[in-house]
Amino acid sequence: MKEQRSVLDDIDPVVLGVRLSMARLCAGRTIYEAAQATQIDYDVITSIEMGAAKPSAGALIELARYYHVQISYLINGPSPYQTPEQILDALSHCKISEMTAARLLGVDLLDLRTIMEEKGVTIECPEDDNR
Repeated sequence: MKEQRSVLDDIDPVVLGVRLSMARLCAGRTIYEAAQATQIDYDVITSIEMGAAKPSAGALIELARYYHVQISYLINGPSPYQTPEQILDALSHCKISEMTAARLLGVDLLDLRTIMEEKGVTIECPEDDNR
């Protein structure tokens, strides 16, 4: 009997975790608020965002709904029609670290800083990891 596969099976859990974390931060939510609103355990959300666990399809749907993002973004990432500069501009409105932004863009930290300097963009770093 052939095993059924899910699209979640092929997603890098670290990349998915970063996308979920970014979606949460851009929504201005804490992990605690997300856990309460979605009935997903705080530790489960933390593990998913750290890339240590993959969410169930149901959890992914609930988190996407709560963060007001499309599941296709979480699975596939930004639109291929967006330039790194457009993505960086969107990230500048989120409270994320430069390291997280670099991971989302698929560049190393030094390249990100060069792009930011060239474009005159700054990223507001979060005060703590649970924001």
